[in-house]
Amino acid sequence: RRDYTNAPVAQYLNNANAEQVVIQSYPGIYSDIKIDLGNKIPLSVVNQATLQVVVKAVGSEPYFNPPIQLLIRGLDENGKEYNIADRLGNNGSESGLGLTFVGGTPQTMMIDGENYVVYKFNMPREVQKKVQEGENELRLRIYSSTTHPGFYRMVGYGSNGNAGTNIKFNVVYSIK
Repeated sequence: RRDYTNAPVAQYLNNANAEQVVIQSYPGIYSDIKIDLGNKIPLSVVNQATLQVVVKAVGSEPYFNPPIQLLIRGLDENGKEYNIADRLGNNGSESGLGLTFVGGTPQTMMIDGENYVVYKFNMPREVQKKVQEGENELRLRIYSSTTHPGFYRMVGYGSNGNAGTNIKFNVVYSIK
């Protein structure tokens, strides 16, 4: 059990309107994200699917760096985690190359004339799978790598802020 009362993160965790992505390294905090696919992507070939999370400046950056790598896993209808299709090799087992393909390492990006730290996740195979199965939603869990222990913390923008810094999910697909 964890009690975040009076912790800096409490303002984000206890505010239903905040819509932030909050991550803290082990044994820390993860964030769940639900993406509504509901008939927005037709039965097609998914060429690219990218989730982008922009780190929000909250004032503790001189003390706590953003995580060295964020990991992403799928959530089934019961909330149980599974490896997304893009993390798996051709034999169906978890692959180090899959981890590299998915990404999740911090990058610097210029948005509206300011530098931001951004995390991008590639997941075209997972989205392709959902589209083929006729699923209407993609549920993901994002958390910090435990391979690199440290005081890594980050708060990412949600969907109700500045259009340039909002969390984004972009899909490129081809129709026959």
